[in-house]
Amino acid sequence: MSRFDLFFVLTDECSDTLDYAIAKRIVDNAMDGYVEVPRQTKYTVNDIRKYVSFVKHIKPKITDEAAYRLKEEYKKLRIGTGNTMKL
Repeated sequence: MSRFDLFFVLTDECSDTLDYAIAKRIVDNAMDGYVEVPRQTKYTVNDIRKYVSFVKHIKPKITDEAAYRLKEEYKKLRIGTGNTMKL
């Protein structure tokens, strides 16, 4: 390091409002041109409650290979979009 080196600290603080806005932007961008087809509800509120109660007790495990591939695909996704977002 020299006196000409610059250091930047980036923090990623949790914010429900900001996280929602970012997620909405990602979804809106991905769904550009998508037309939703109206359909009937297949599940009742009670069905969804039962499902949520059931999945709360599941602890999925993945292999090291699967974890590696997920990370690689995520990096490709991030690099491939080339989109930037103003915060």
